[in-house]
Amino acid sequence: MGGLATTATEVEKQLSELRSRIDAEGARTVAAADLKIDALDQQLRALANTVAHIAQGSQTARDSAAESDRRVNEVRKLSALRQAEFEKNSQYSVMVVHHGGGSATEAVAKDLVNTLSQEGFKASEGKWAAGTELHREIIIDYLSRARQKAVAMRSTVIAVANSHSYSATVAIRAEPRTNSSVGPDITIWL
Repeated sequence: MGGLATTATEVEKQLSELRSRIDAEGARTVAAADLKIDALDQQLRALANTVAHIAQGSQTARDSAAESDRRVNEVRKLSALRQAEFEKNSQYSVMVVHHGGGSATEAVAKDLVNTLSQEGFKASEGKWAAGTELHREIIIDYLSRARQKAVAMRSTVIAVANSHSYSATVAIRAEPRTNSSVGPDITIWL
């Protein structure tokens, strides 16, 4: 009977993690669409300004058209860079591990998953084993291929933790994990 209870608990935990991954993927997809819509909106505003200036006069119109073209090109380049970074981030899975419902780390984890998903990462939540004590050090664990992303992610983790008044040091594990078949690319242990 005890074995069945343990198995049921493990299945529930896995279903919870799967639900979290599905929710995070939806948030990531919405963020990608928002990026594209924002870029289009900026381009339309620049185009509307160009049309308005063309109506004012010939020399002014030429100057305005040149300036508008420059701004539209800048917006396109910035949008392309943001989209490329988003796509690079989507190649990495991130698990944010917290202490479960009602814990001091749960809200931090949810906010981190949301923030990282909006940056393109495939972020999801995980939970510590029942009874794991709260600690004041956040560890970022990573596969060797994800080192650069893990290091860059540290500032995001600090900002989100601080926004929840969760004071903890944030450390990046000195040695990367080498076994890529176990777990996500990056794990944030709250």
